[in-house]
Amino acid sequence: TFARNFNCGFGVPKRSAGTNSPLNRVRISARSPGLVSPVTIAHSLPEKAVIFSATCLQWSTDVQKIRTDFRSRLKSTISRQAEVTLSVVFFCFCWAVEQTPQYDNLSFGVPGRADTIIDRPGYALGYIEYHEQPAWVIYIMTQTEATTKVAKRTNKFRSDPEIPTGSATAADYRRSGYDRGHLAPAADMAFSGRTMADSFFFSNMSPQKPAFNRGIWKDLEALVRSFAITERKIVVVTGPILPKEKTITIGPNQVTVPTHYYKVIFDLTPPRKMIGFILPNEGSDEPLATFAATVDAVEKATGLNFFSRVPKEEQERLERTISVKAWKGL
Repeated sequence: TFARNFNCGFGVPKRSAGTNSPLNRVRISARSPGLVSPVTIAHSLPEKAVIFSATCLQWSTDVQKIRTDFRSRLKSTISRQAEVTLSVVFFCFCWAVEQTPQYDNLSFGVPGRADTIIDRPGYALGYIEYHEQPAWVIYIMTQTEATTKVAKRTNKFRSDPEIPTGSATAADYRRSGYDRGHLAPAADMAFSGRTMADSFFFSNMSPQKPAFNRGIWKDLEALVRSFAITERKIVVVTGPILPKEKTITIGPNQVTVPTHYYKVIFDLTPPRKMIGFILPNEGSDEPLATFAATVDAVEKATGLNFFSRVPKEEQERLERTISVKAWKGL
């Protein structure tokens, strides 16, 4: 109970990772309501070791009292060295309990490194400041969520206050010739007013050609929703394939215009299966099956590592093969 009063709500995601994890150093900005600043987490990671440094700007009164009482009791019974050691353990315990993710978006792993990771009720994202957009957006979609339409589309695009360096803005897209392309689609977030509103942050946008955004990309989004209905529960990861160096950009913030986009879907209903898609940022009349790819192929194109918390054998088996016929509607 007292650990929950340790007011340091950064929402650090749980995950399994090795020393070769793509997430070597991440700036987290996933705040609980009314809480504090981002935290920088250094991951060297054997799985059970996390080296971290955190700056807390706010402490709750209850925890300060508990820690004071804890120290006073220690002083009367043990040495100073033991007191320091146990105090550090106590601090880490409080921190770890509070960092338990509020949402399930990252329960299958963090796809890759990012400057800022934000976990929200509807989706999580990994934002890349250099490109002013996320490298990945991930969310779990259930049959109920896919069929529940509580909220109407708002079209209230706005900058994301949770990006410490500032997200892209309306000025970046204005008269650019590119659409503000959703990564977590508004239609996937219609199951609540909060999730619908969150889908319109510019941190969830990427510059897409109108023929692409309003055509084949929209068709793929609808297909993914149909997968959620048919399979009952899926994990969706989506985003742009970002270049190492910028080529085409838009707006004052020089938002990178990607040449390709991807989606990866993981069906959680047995027998479990995965499928990926890689599409060029342009209109197309080709069937969506034309763009189907293995998850391994998407990982190679993006440099990301999807579903790292799935048991290794199963992960490797599902990621290296696809069966288009197994996906109804494709």
